[in-house]
Amino acid sequence: MTFNSSLLFLLFSVLLCYAVPISRSSNCADSYIDRLCGEDQSNLWLDIVVVVDNSQGMTKSGLTAVAAEISSLFVSTQQLGIQPNNPRTSRIGIVTYNQEATVVAGLNNFTTVDDLTETVYAALNNVAPVKDSYLHTGLEKANDIFEQESFNTDRAHYKKLVIVYASEYRGTGQQDPLPLAIRMQQTISIATVAYSQDDNVGLLAQLSEIATPGFNFTNENAQDTVPQLRATMLQVNCYCPNGWFQMRQSYTNEYSFKYGICILPVTLQATWLASKLSCRNHWNRAYLLNEYTKTKHDYVLQIVSNVTAFKQPYTYFNGLSYVNGNWQWEQPVGESPIQLQSWTYWNPGYPTSSSTATVGVNVQPSTASISTGWQNTNRDLTNMYICVTKNHLNELRVHSSDTLSEYSTLLLILMTVSIPLSVINPSVWFTLYMTTFIHMLHFKGCLSQNSPPSAKYYDRNCGEDLGNLWLEIVAVVDNSKGMTNSGIINIAANIASVVSNGTRIGIDSSEPRTTRLGLVTYNAVATQVANLDTYHSIDDVFDGVFTALGSVSSSDESYLVHGLAEAENILEEGKQAVNRSHFQRVVIVYASTYKGTGALDPIPVADRLKTSGVTVITVAYDQDGDGALLHDLAKIATSHFNYTNTDDSGNVVGEIQGALLQVNCFCPNGWTQFRVSYNDINSYRYGVCIQPQGLMANWRAAQASCRAHWKNAFLVNEYDQNKHDYVLTVVKNTTGFNSPLSYHVGLNLIKGVWTWDQPVGWAQPSLQNWIAWNPSFPVASSTLTGVLNQQPSLEIKVGWQNVSPYTTAANYVCETASCDTDNYCSSVSTDNALRH
Repeated sequence: MTFNSSLLFLLFSVLLCYAVPISRSSNCADSYIDRLCGEDQSNLWLDIVVVVDNSQGMTKSGLTAVAAEISSLFVSTQQLGIQPNNPRTSRIGIVTYNQEATVVAGLNNFTTVDDLTETVYAALNNVAPVKDSYLHTGLEKANDIFEQESFNTDRAHYKKLVIVYASEYRGTGQQDPLPLAIRMQQTISIATVAYSQDDNVGLLAQLSEIATPGFNFTNENAQDTVPQLRATMLQVNCYCPNGWFQMRQSYTNEYSFKYGICILPVTLQATWLASKLSCRNHWNRAYLLNEYTKTKHDYVLQIVSNVTAFKQPYTYFNGLSYVNGNWQWEQPVGESPIQLQSWTYWNPGYPTSSSTATVGVNVQPSTASISTGWQNTNRDLTNMYICVTKNHLNELRVHSSDTLSEYSTLLLILMTVSIPLSVINPSVWFTLYMTTFIHMLHFKGCLSQNSPPSAKYYDRNCGEDLGNLWLEIVAVVDNSKGMTNSGIINIAANIASVVSNGTRIGIDSSEPRTTRLGLVTYNAVATQVANLDTYHSIDDVFDGVFTALGSVSSSDESYLVHGLAEAENILEEGKQAVNRSHFQRVVIVYASTYKGTGALDPIPVADRLKTSGVTVITVAYDQDGDGALLHDLAKIATSHFNYTNTDDSGNVVGEIQGALLQVNCFCPNGWTQFRVSYNDINSYRYGVCIQPQGLMANWRAAQASCRAHWKNAFLVNEYDQNKHDYVLTVVKNTTGFNSPLSYHVGLNLIKGVWTWDQPVGWAQPSLQNWIAWNPSFPVASSTLTGVLNQQPSLEIKVGWQNVSPYTTAANYVCETASCDTDNYCSSVSTDNALRH
């Protein structure tokens, strides 16, 4: 072979690798293409009934030709019948019809192609002595065969196909085949062959109403319909599991040419790493989506835009990641990633140079245009995501999609809406109060114990650093059949994502701000998968959670009471840990159903948990979407902490993380937390703690007393009417305060400027817009530099009055920052205050 011919051969080989579908014998490793449906006829797995018109209109020669065609449809290596060790088999039934229909063979008659051939030729050796031909009777008999011979088999998910050979089209009224054909097409594909000697065009048009769109053929001009019917069988045998979308030539035409790719929208979110692991659990050899071409990119976007869980602007992970200086596409475990090649679709300005933005996400830059492009982002953020899988030969699963399973590529879209926590406003969870408190929520306070902040004129929110979360959490997961394998894998990704934003797992002797995570599964009984000391790192969590939640149990029963009781046991045992008795405790429930009365009623256990200080968060994994499960779980959840996978927010991970930050925001014993509603202890909390003091003191002594009560405590600030009124409500409900009320606040006059008290060394903000002076106050005086709230009469609310800081005694109110992710409290006892 010459050099030129060798080069041509090499170029031709490369061209084949990139221009044709992968075949079973392909040597092209990691081909940069998307697969077509399987094309291996010997692995066909269908239930087929062939319906043949044997009236005189078919003629003897025509019937003989049909017999030859039917025998030619199946290759000699095709496995027929039911074989216990080989699920990829086809069952073939034969029906003839004229004025009436006759079952020549049921679905279980043939075990070899030779058996089929002999029977077909014997049954179709001559036409019947009848001129009438009513297709309705043939279709009816085929439908009966499918119904009667599908019982007591494991082939309920096998696709069904009727192949009709007709010489004419007759029937009106009860003999009209069209109504029956339309009903059958809900679950059965119908292919028709117009086998007429006279008017094929007219017959073809009539049979097109009977056939599934695209499956209507004719023998006109001696046309060979065998390849067409073989292609039809392969297309019917190429399908997606329930709830998945198949990639087709046209998104709007469900009968257009299908590709060997399936797409599944899922409403729970995950981080990029959790997405990758979730993909691997969803299907054999699964991995995050590859977008080799704009065709697939656009098709996925069409699905996204037609799924109500997605909200514009659309955002969802793809399989791109930046490794060792190259962007590459994810592949199954054990296979090398594929480097990004010629076609790219980065949004303007991307990819950015960043050591942390190392994964790919599809982002819609503007709602003005329904289009997305790639952007690189932080792998710890949560998004919807898309998976791809390739199945090995002989690893056919219950819903494997076609004949060539070793190259089957199933796309799973697991969708979430990306909402970075750094921009989540607390009002997302408490929209009822958004209007009233929007001026507070525009800001985020950060009151560090280690360094004085600059003076800010608003009350601080709770800490929002998930990396510093310090909680005791038990996840309780329903693993009954009702959860489904897909659902439980999504929940595994959800749990892993919730603690993926830098949260330290386990116990660290050098850093107390850590979270311990336990795991319980339940169905008819509960199983402790992990106690609070099982997981010591985020890697342990990923490994443990995805292993335990890889599939559902074999139980149909689901009793939450058992799961809650086991979680209660884990939390009780966890109290023995050193220096963690003051850590807040949380149970997160993932449920697919709500059952139980009497001894199986979960409400008493849930109430016992909540009474003991445990927060219960529930996630209704609602398969039906009717909201009933969410309503039932509200009885279990702590108020405001009841979520569902169908939430309009589309960000269950963010909702749970927000709830955990709220739980991790609390006050020391004897202090009252500033909340949206005083009467609702579970309303949105601010990072502010208040403590009224029932003993009287002058302003200066009150200031010193507050600073001694807790580290960085000070006399209370009243920046606005809401805080002023809240403090008044707390005071009214505190023993030692008598009417008319009088209590010191932190306002004081410094160098001619009214200023709010702060801890020693911190900047003190000067009084701004909102004021609450009583009439005739403040009095101009160089000695009246302290301020108290004074109730002029029993009918009037309190207002500010300036008084002597040394001679006027009154009750007073202290303020400090809450214990949260910004402020670790080594104890919640006031006796230990100086240790904080």
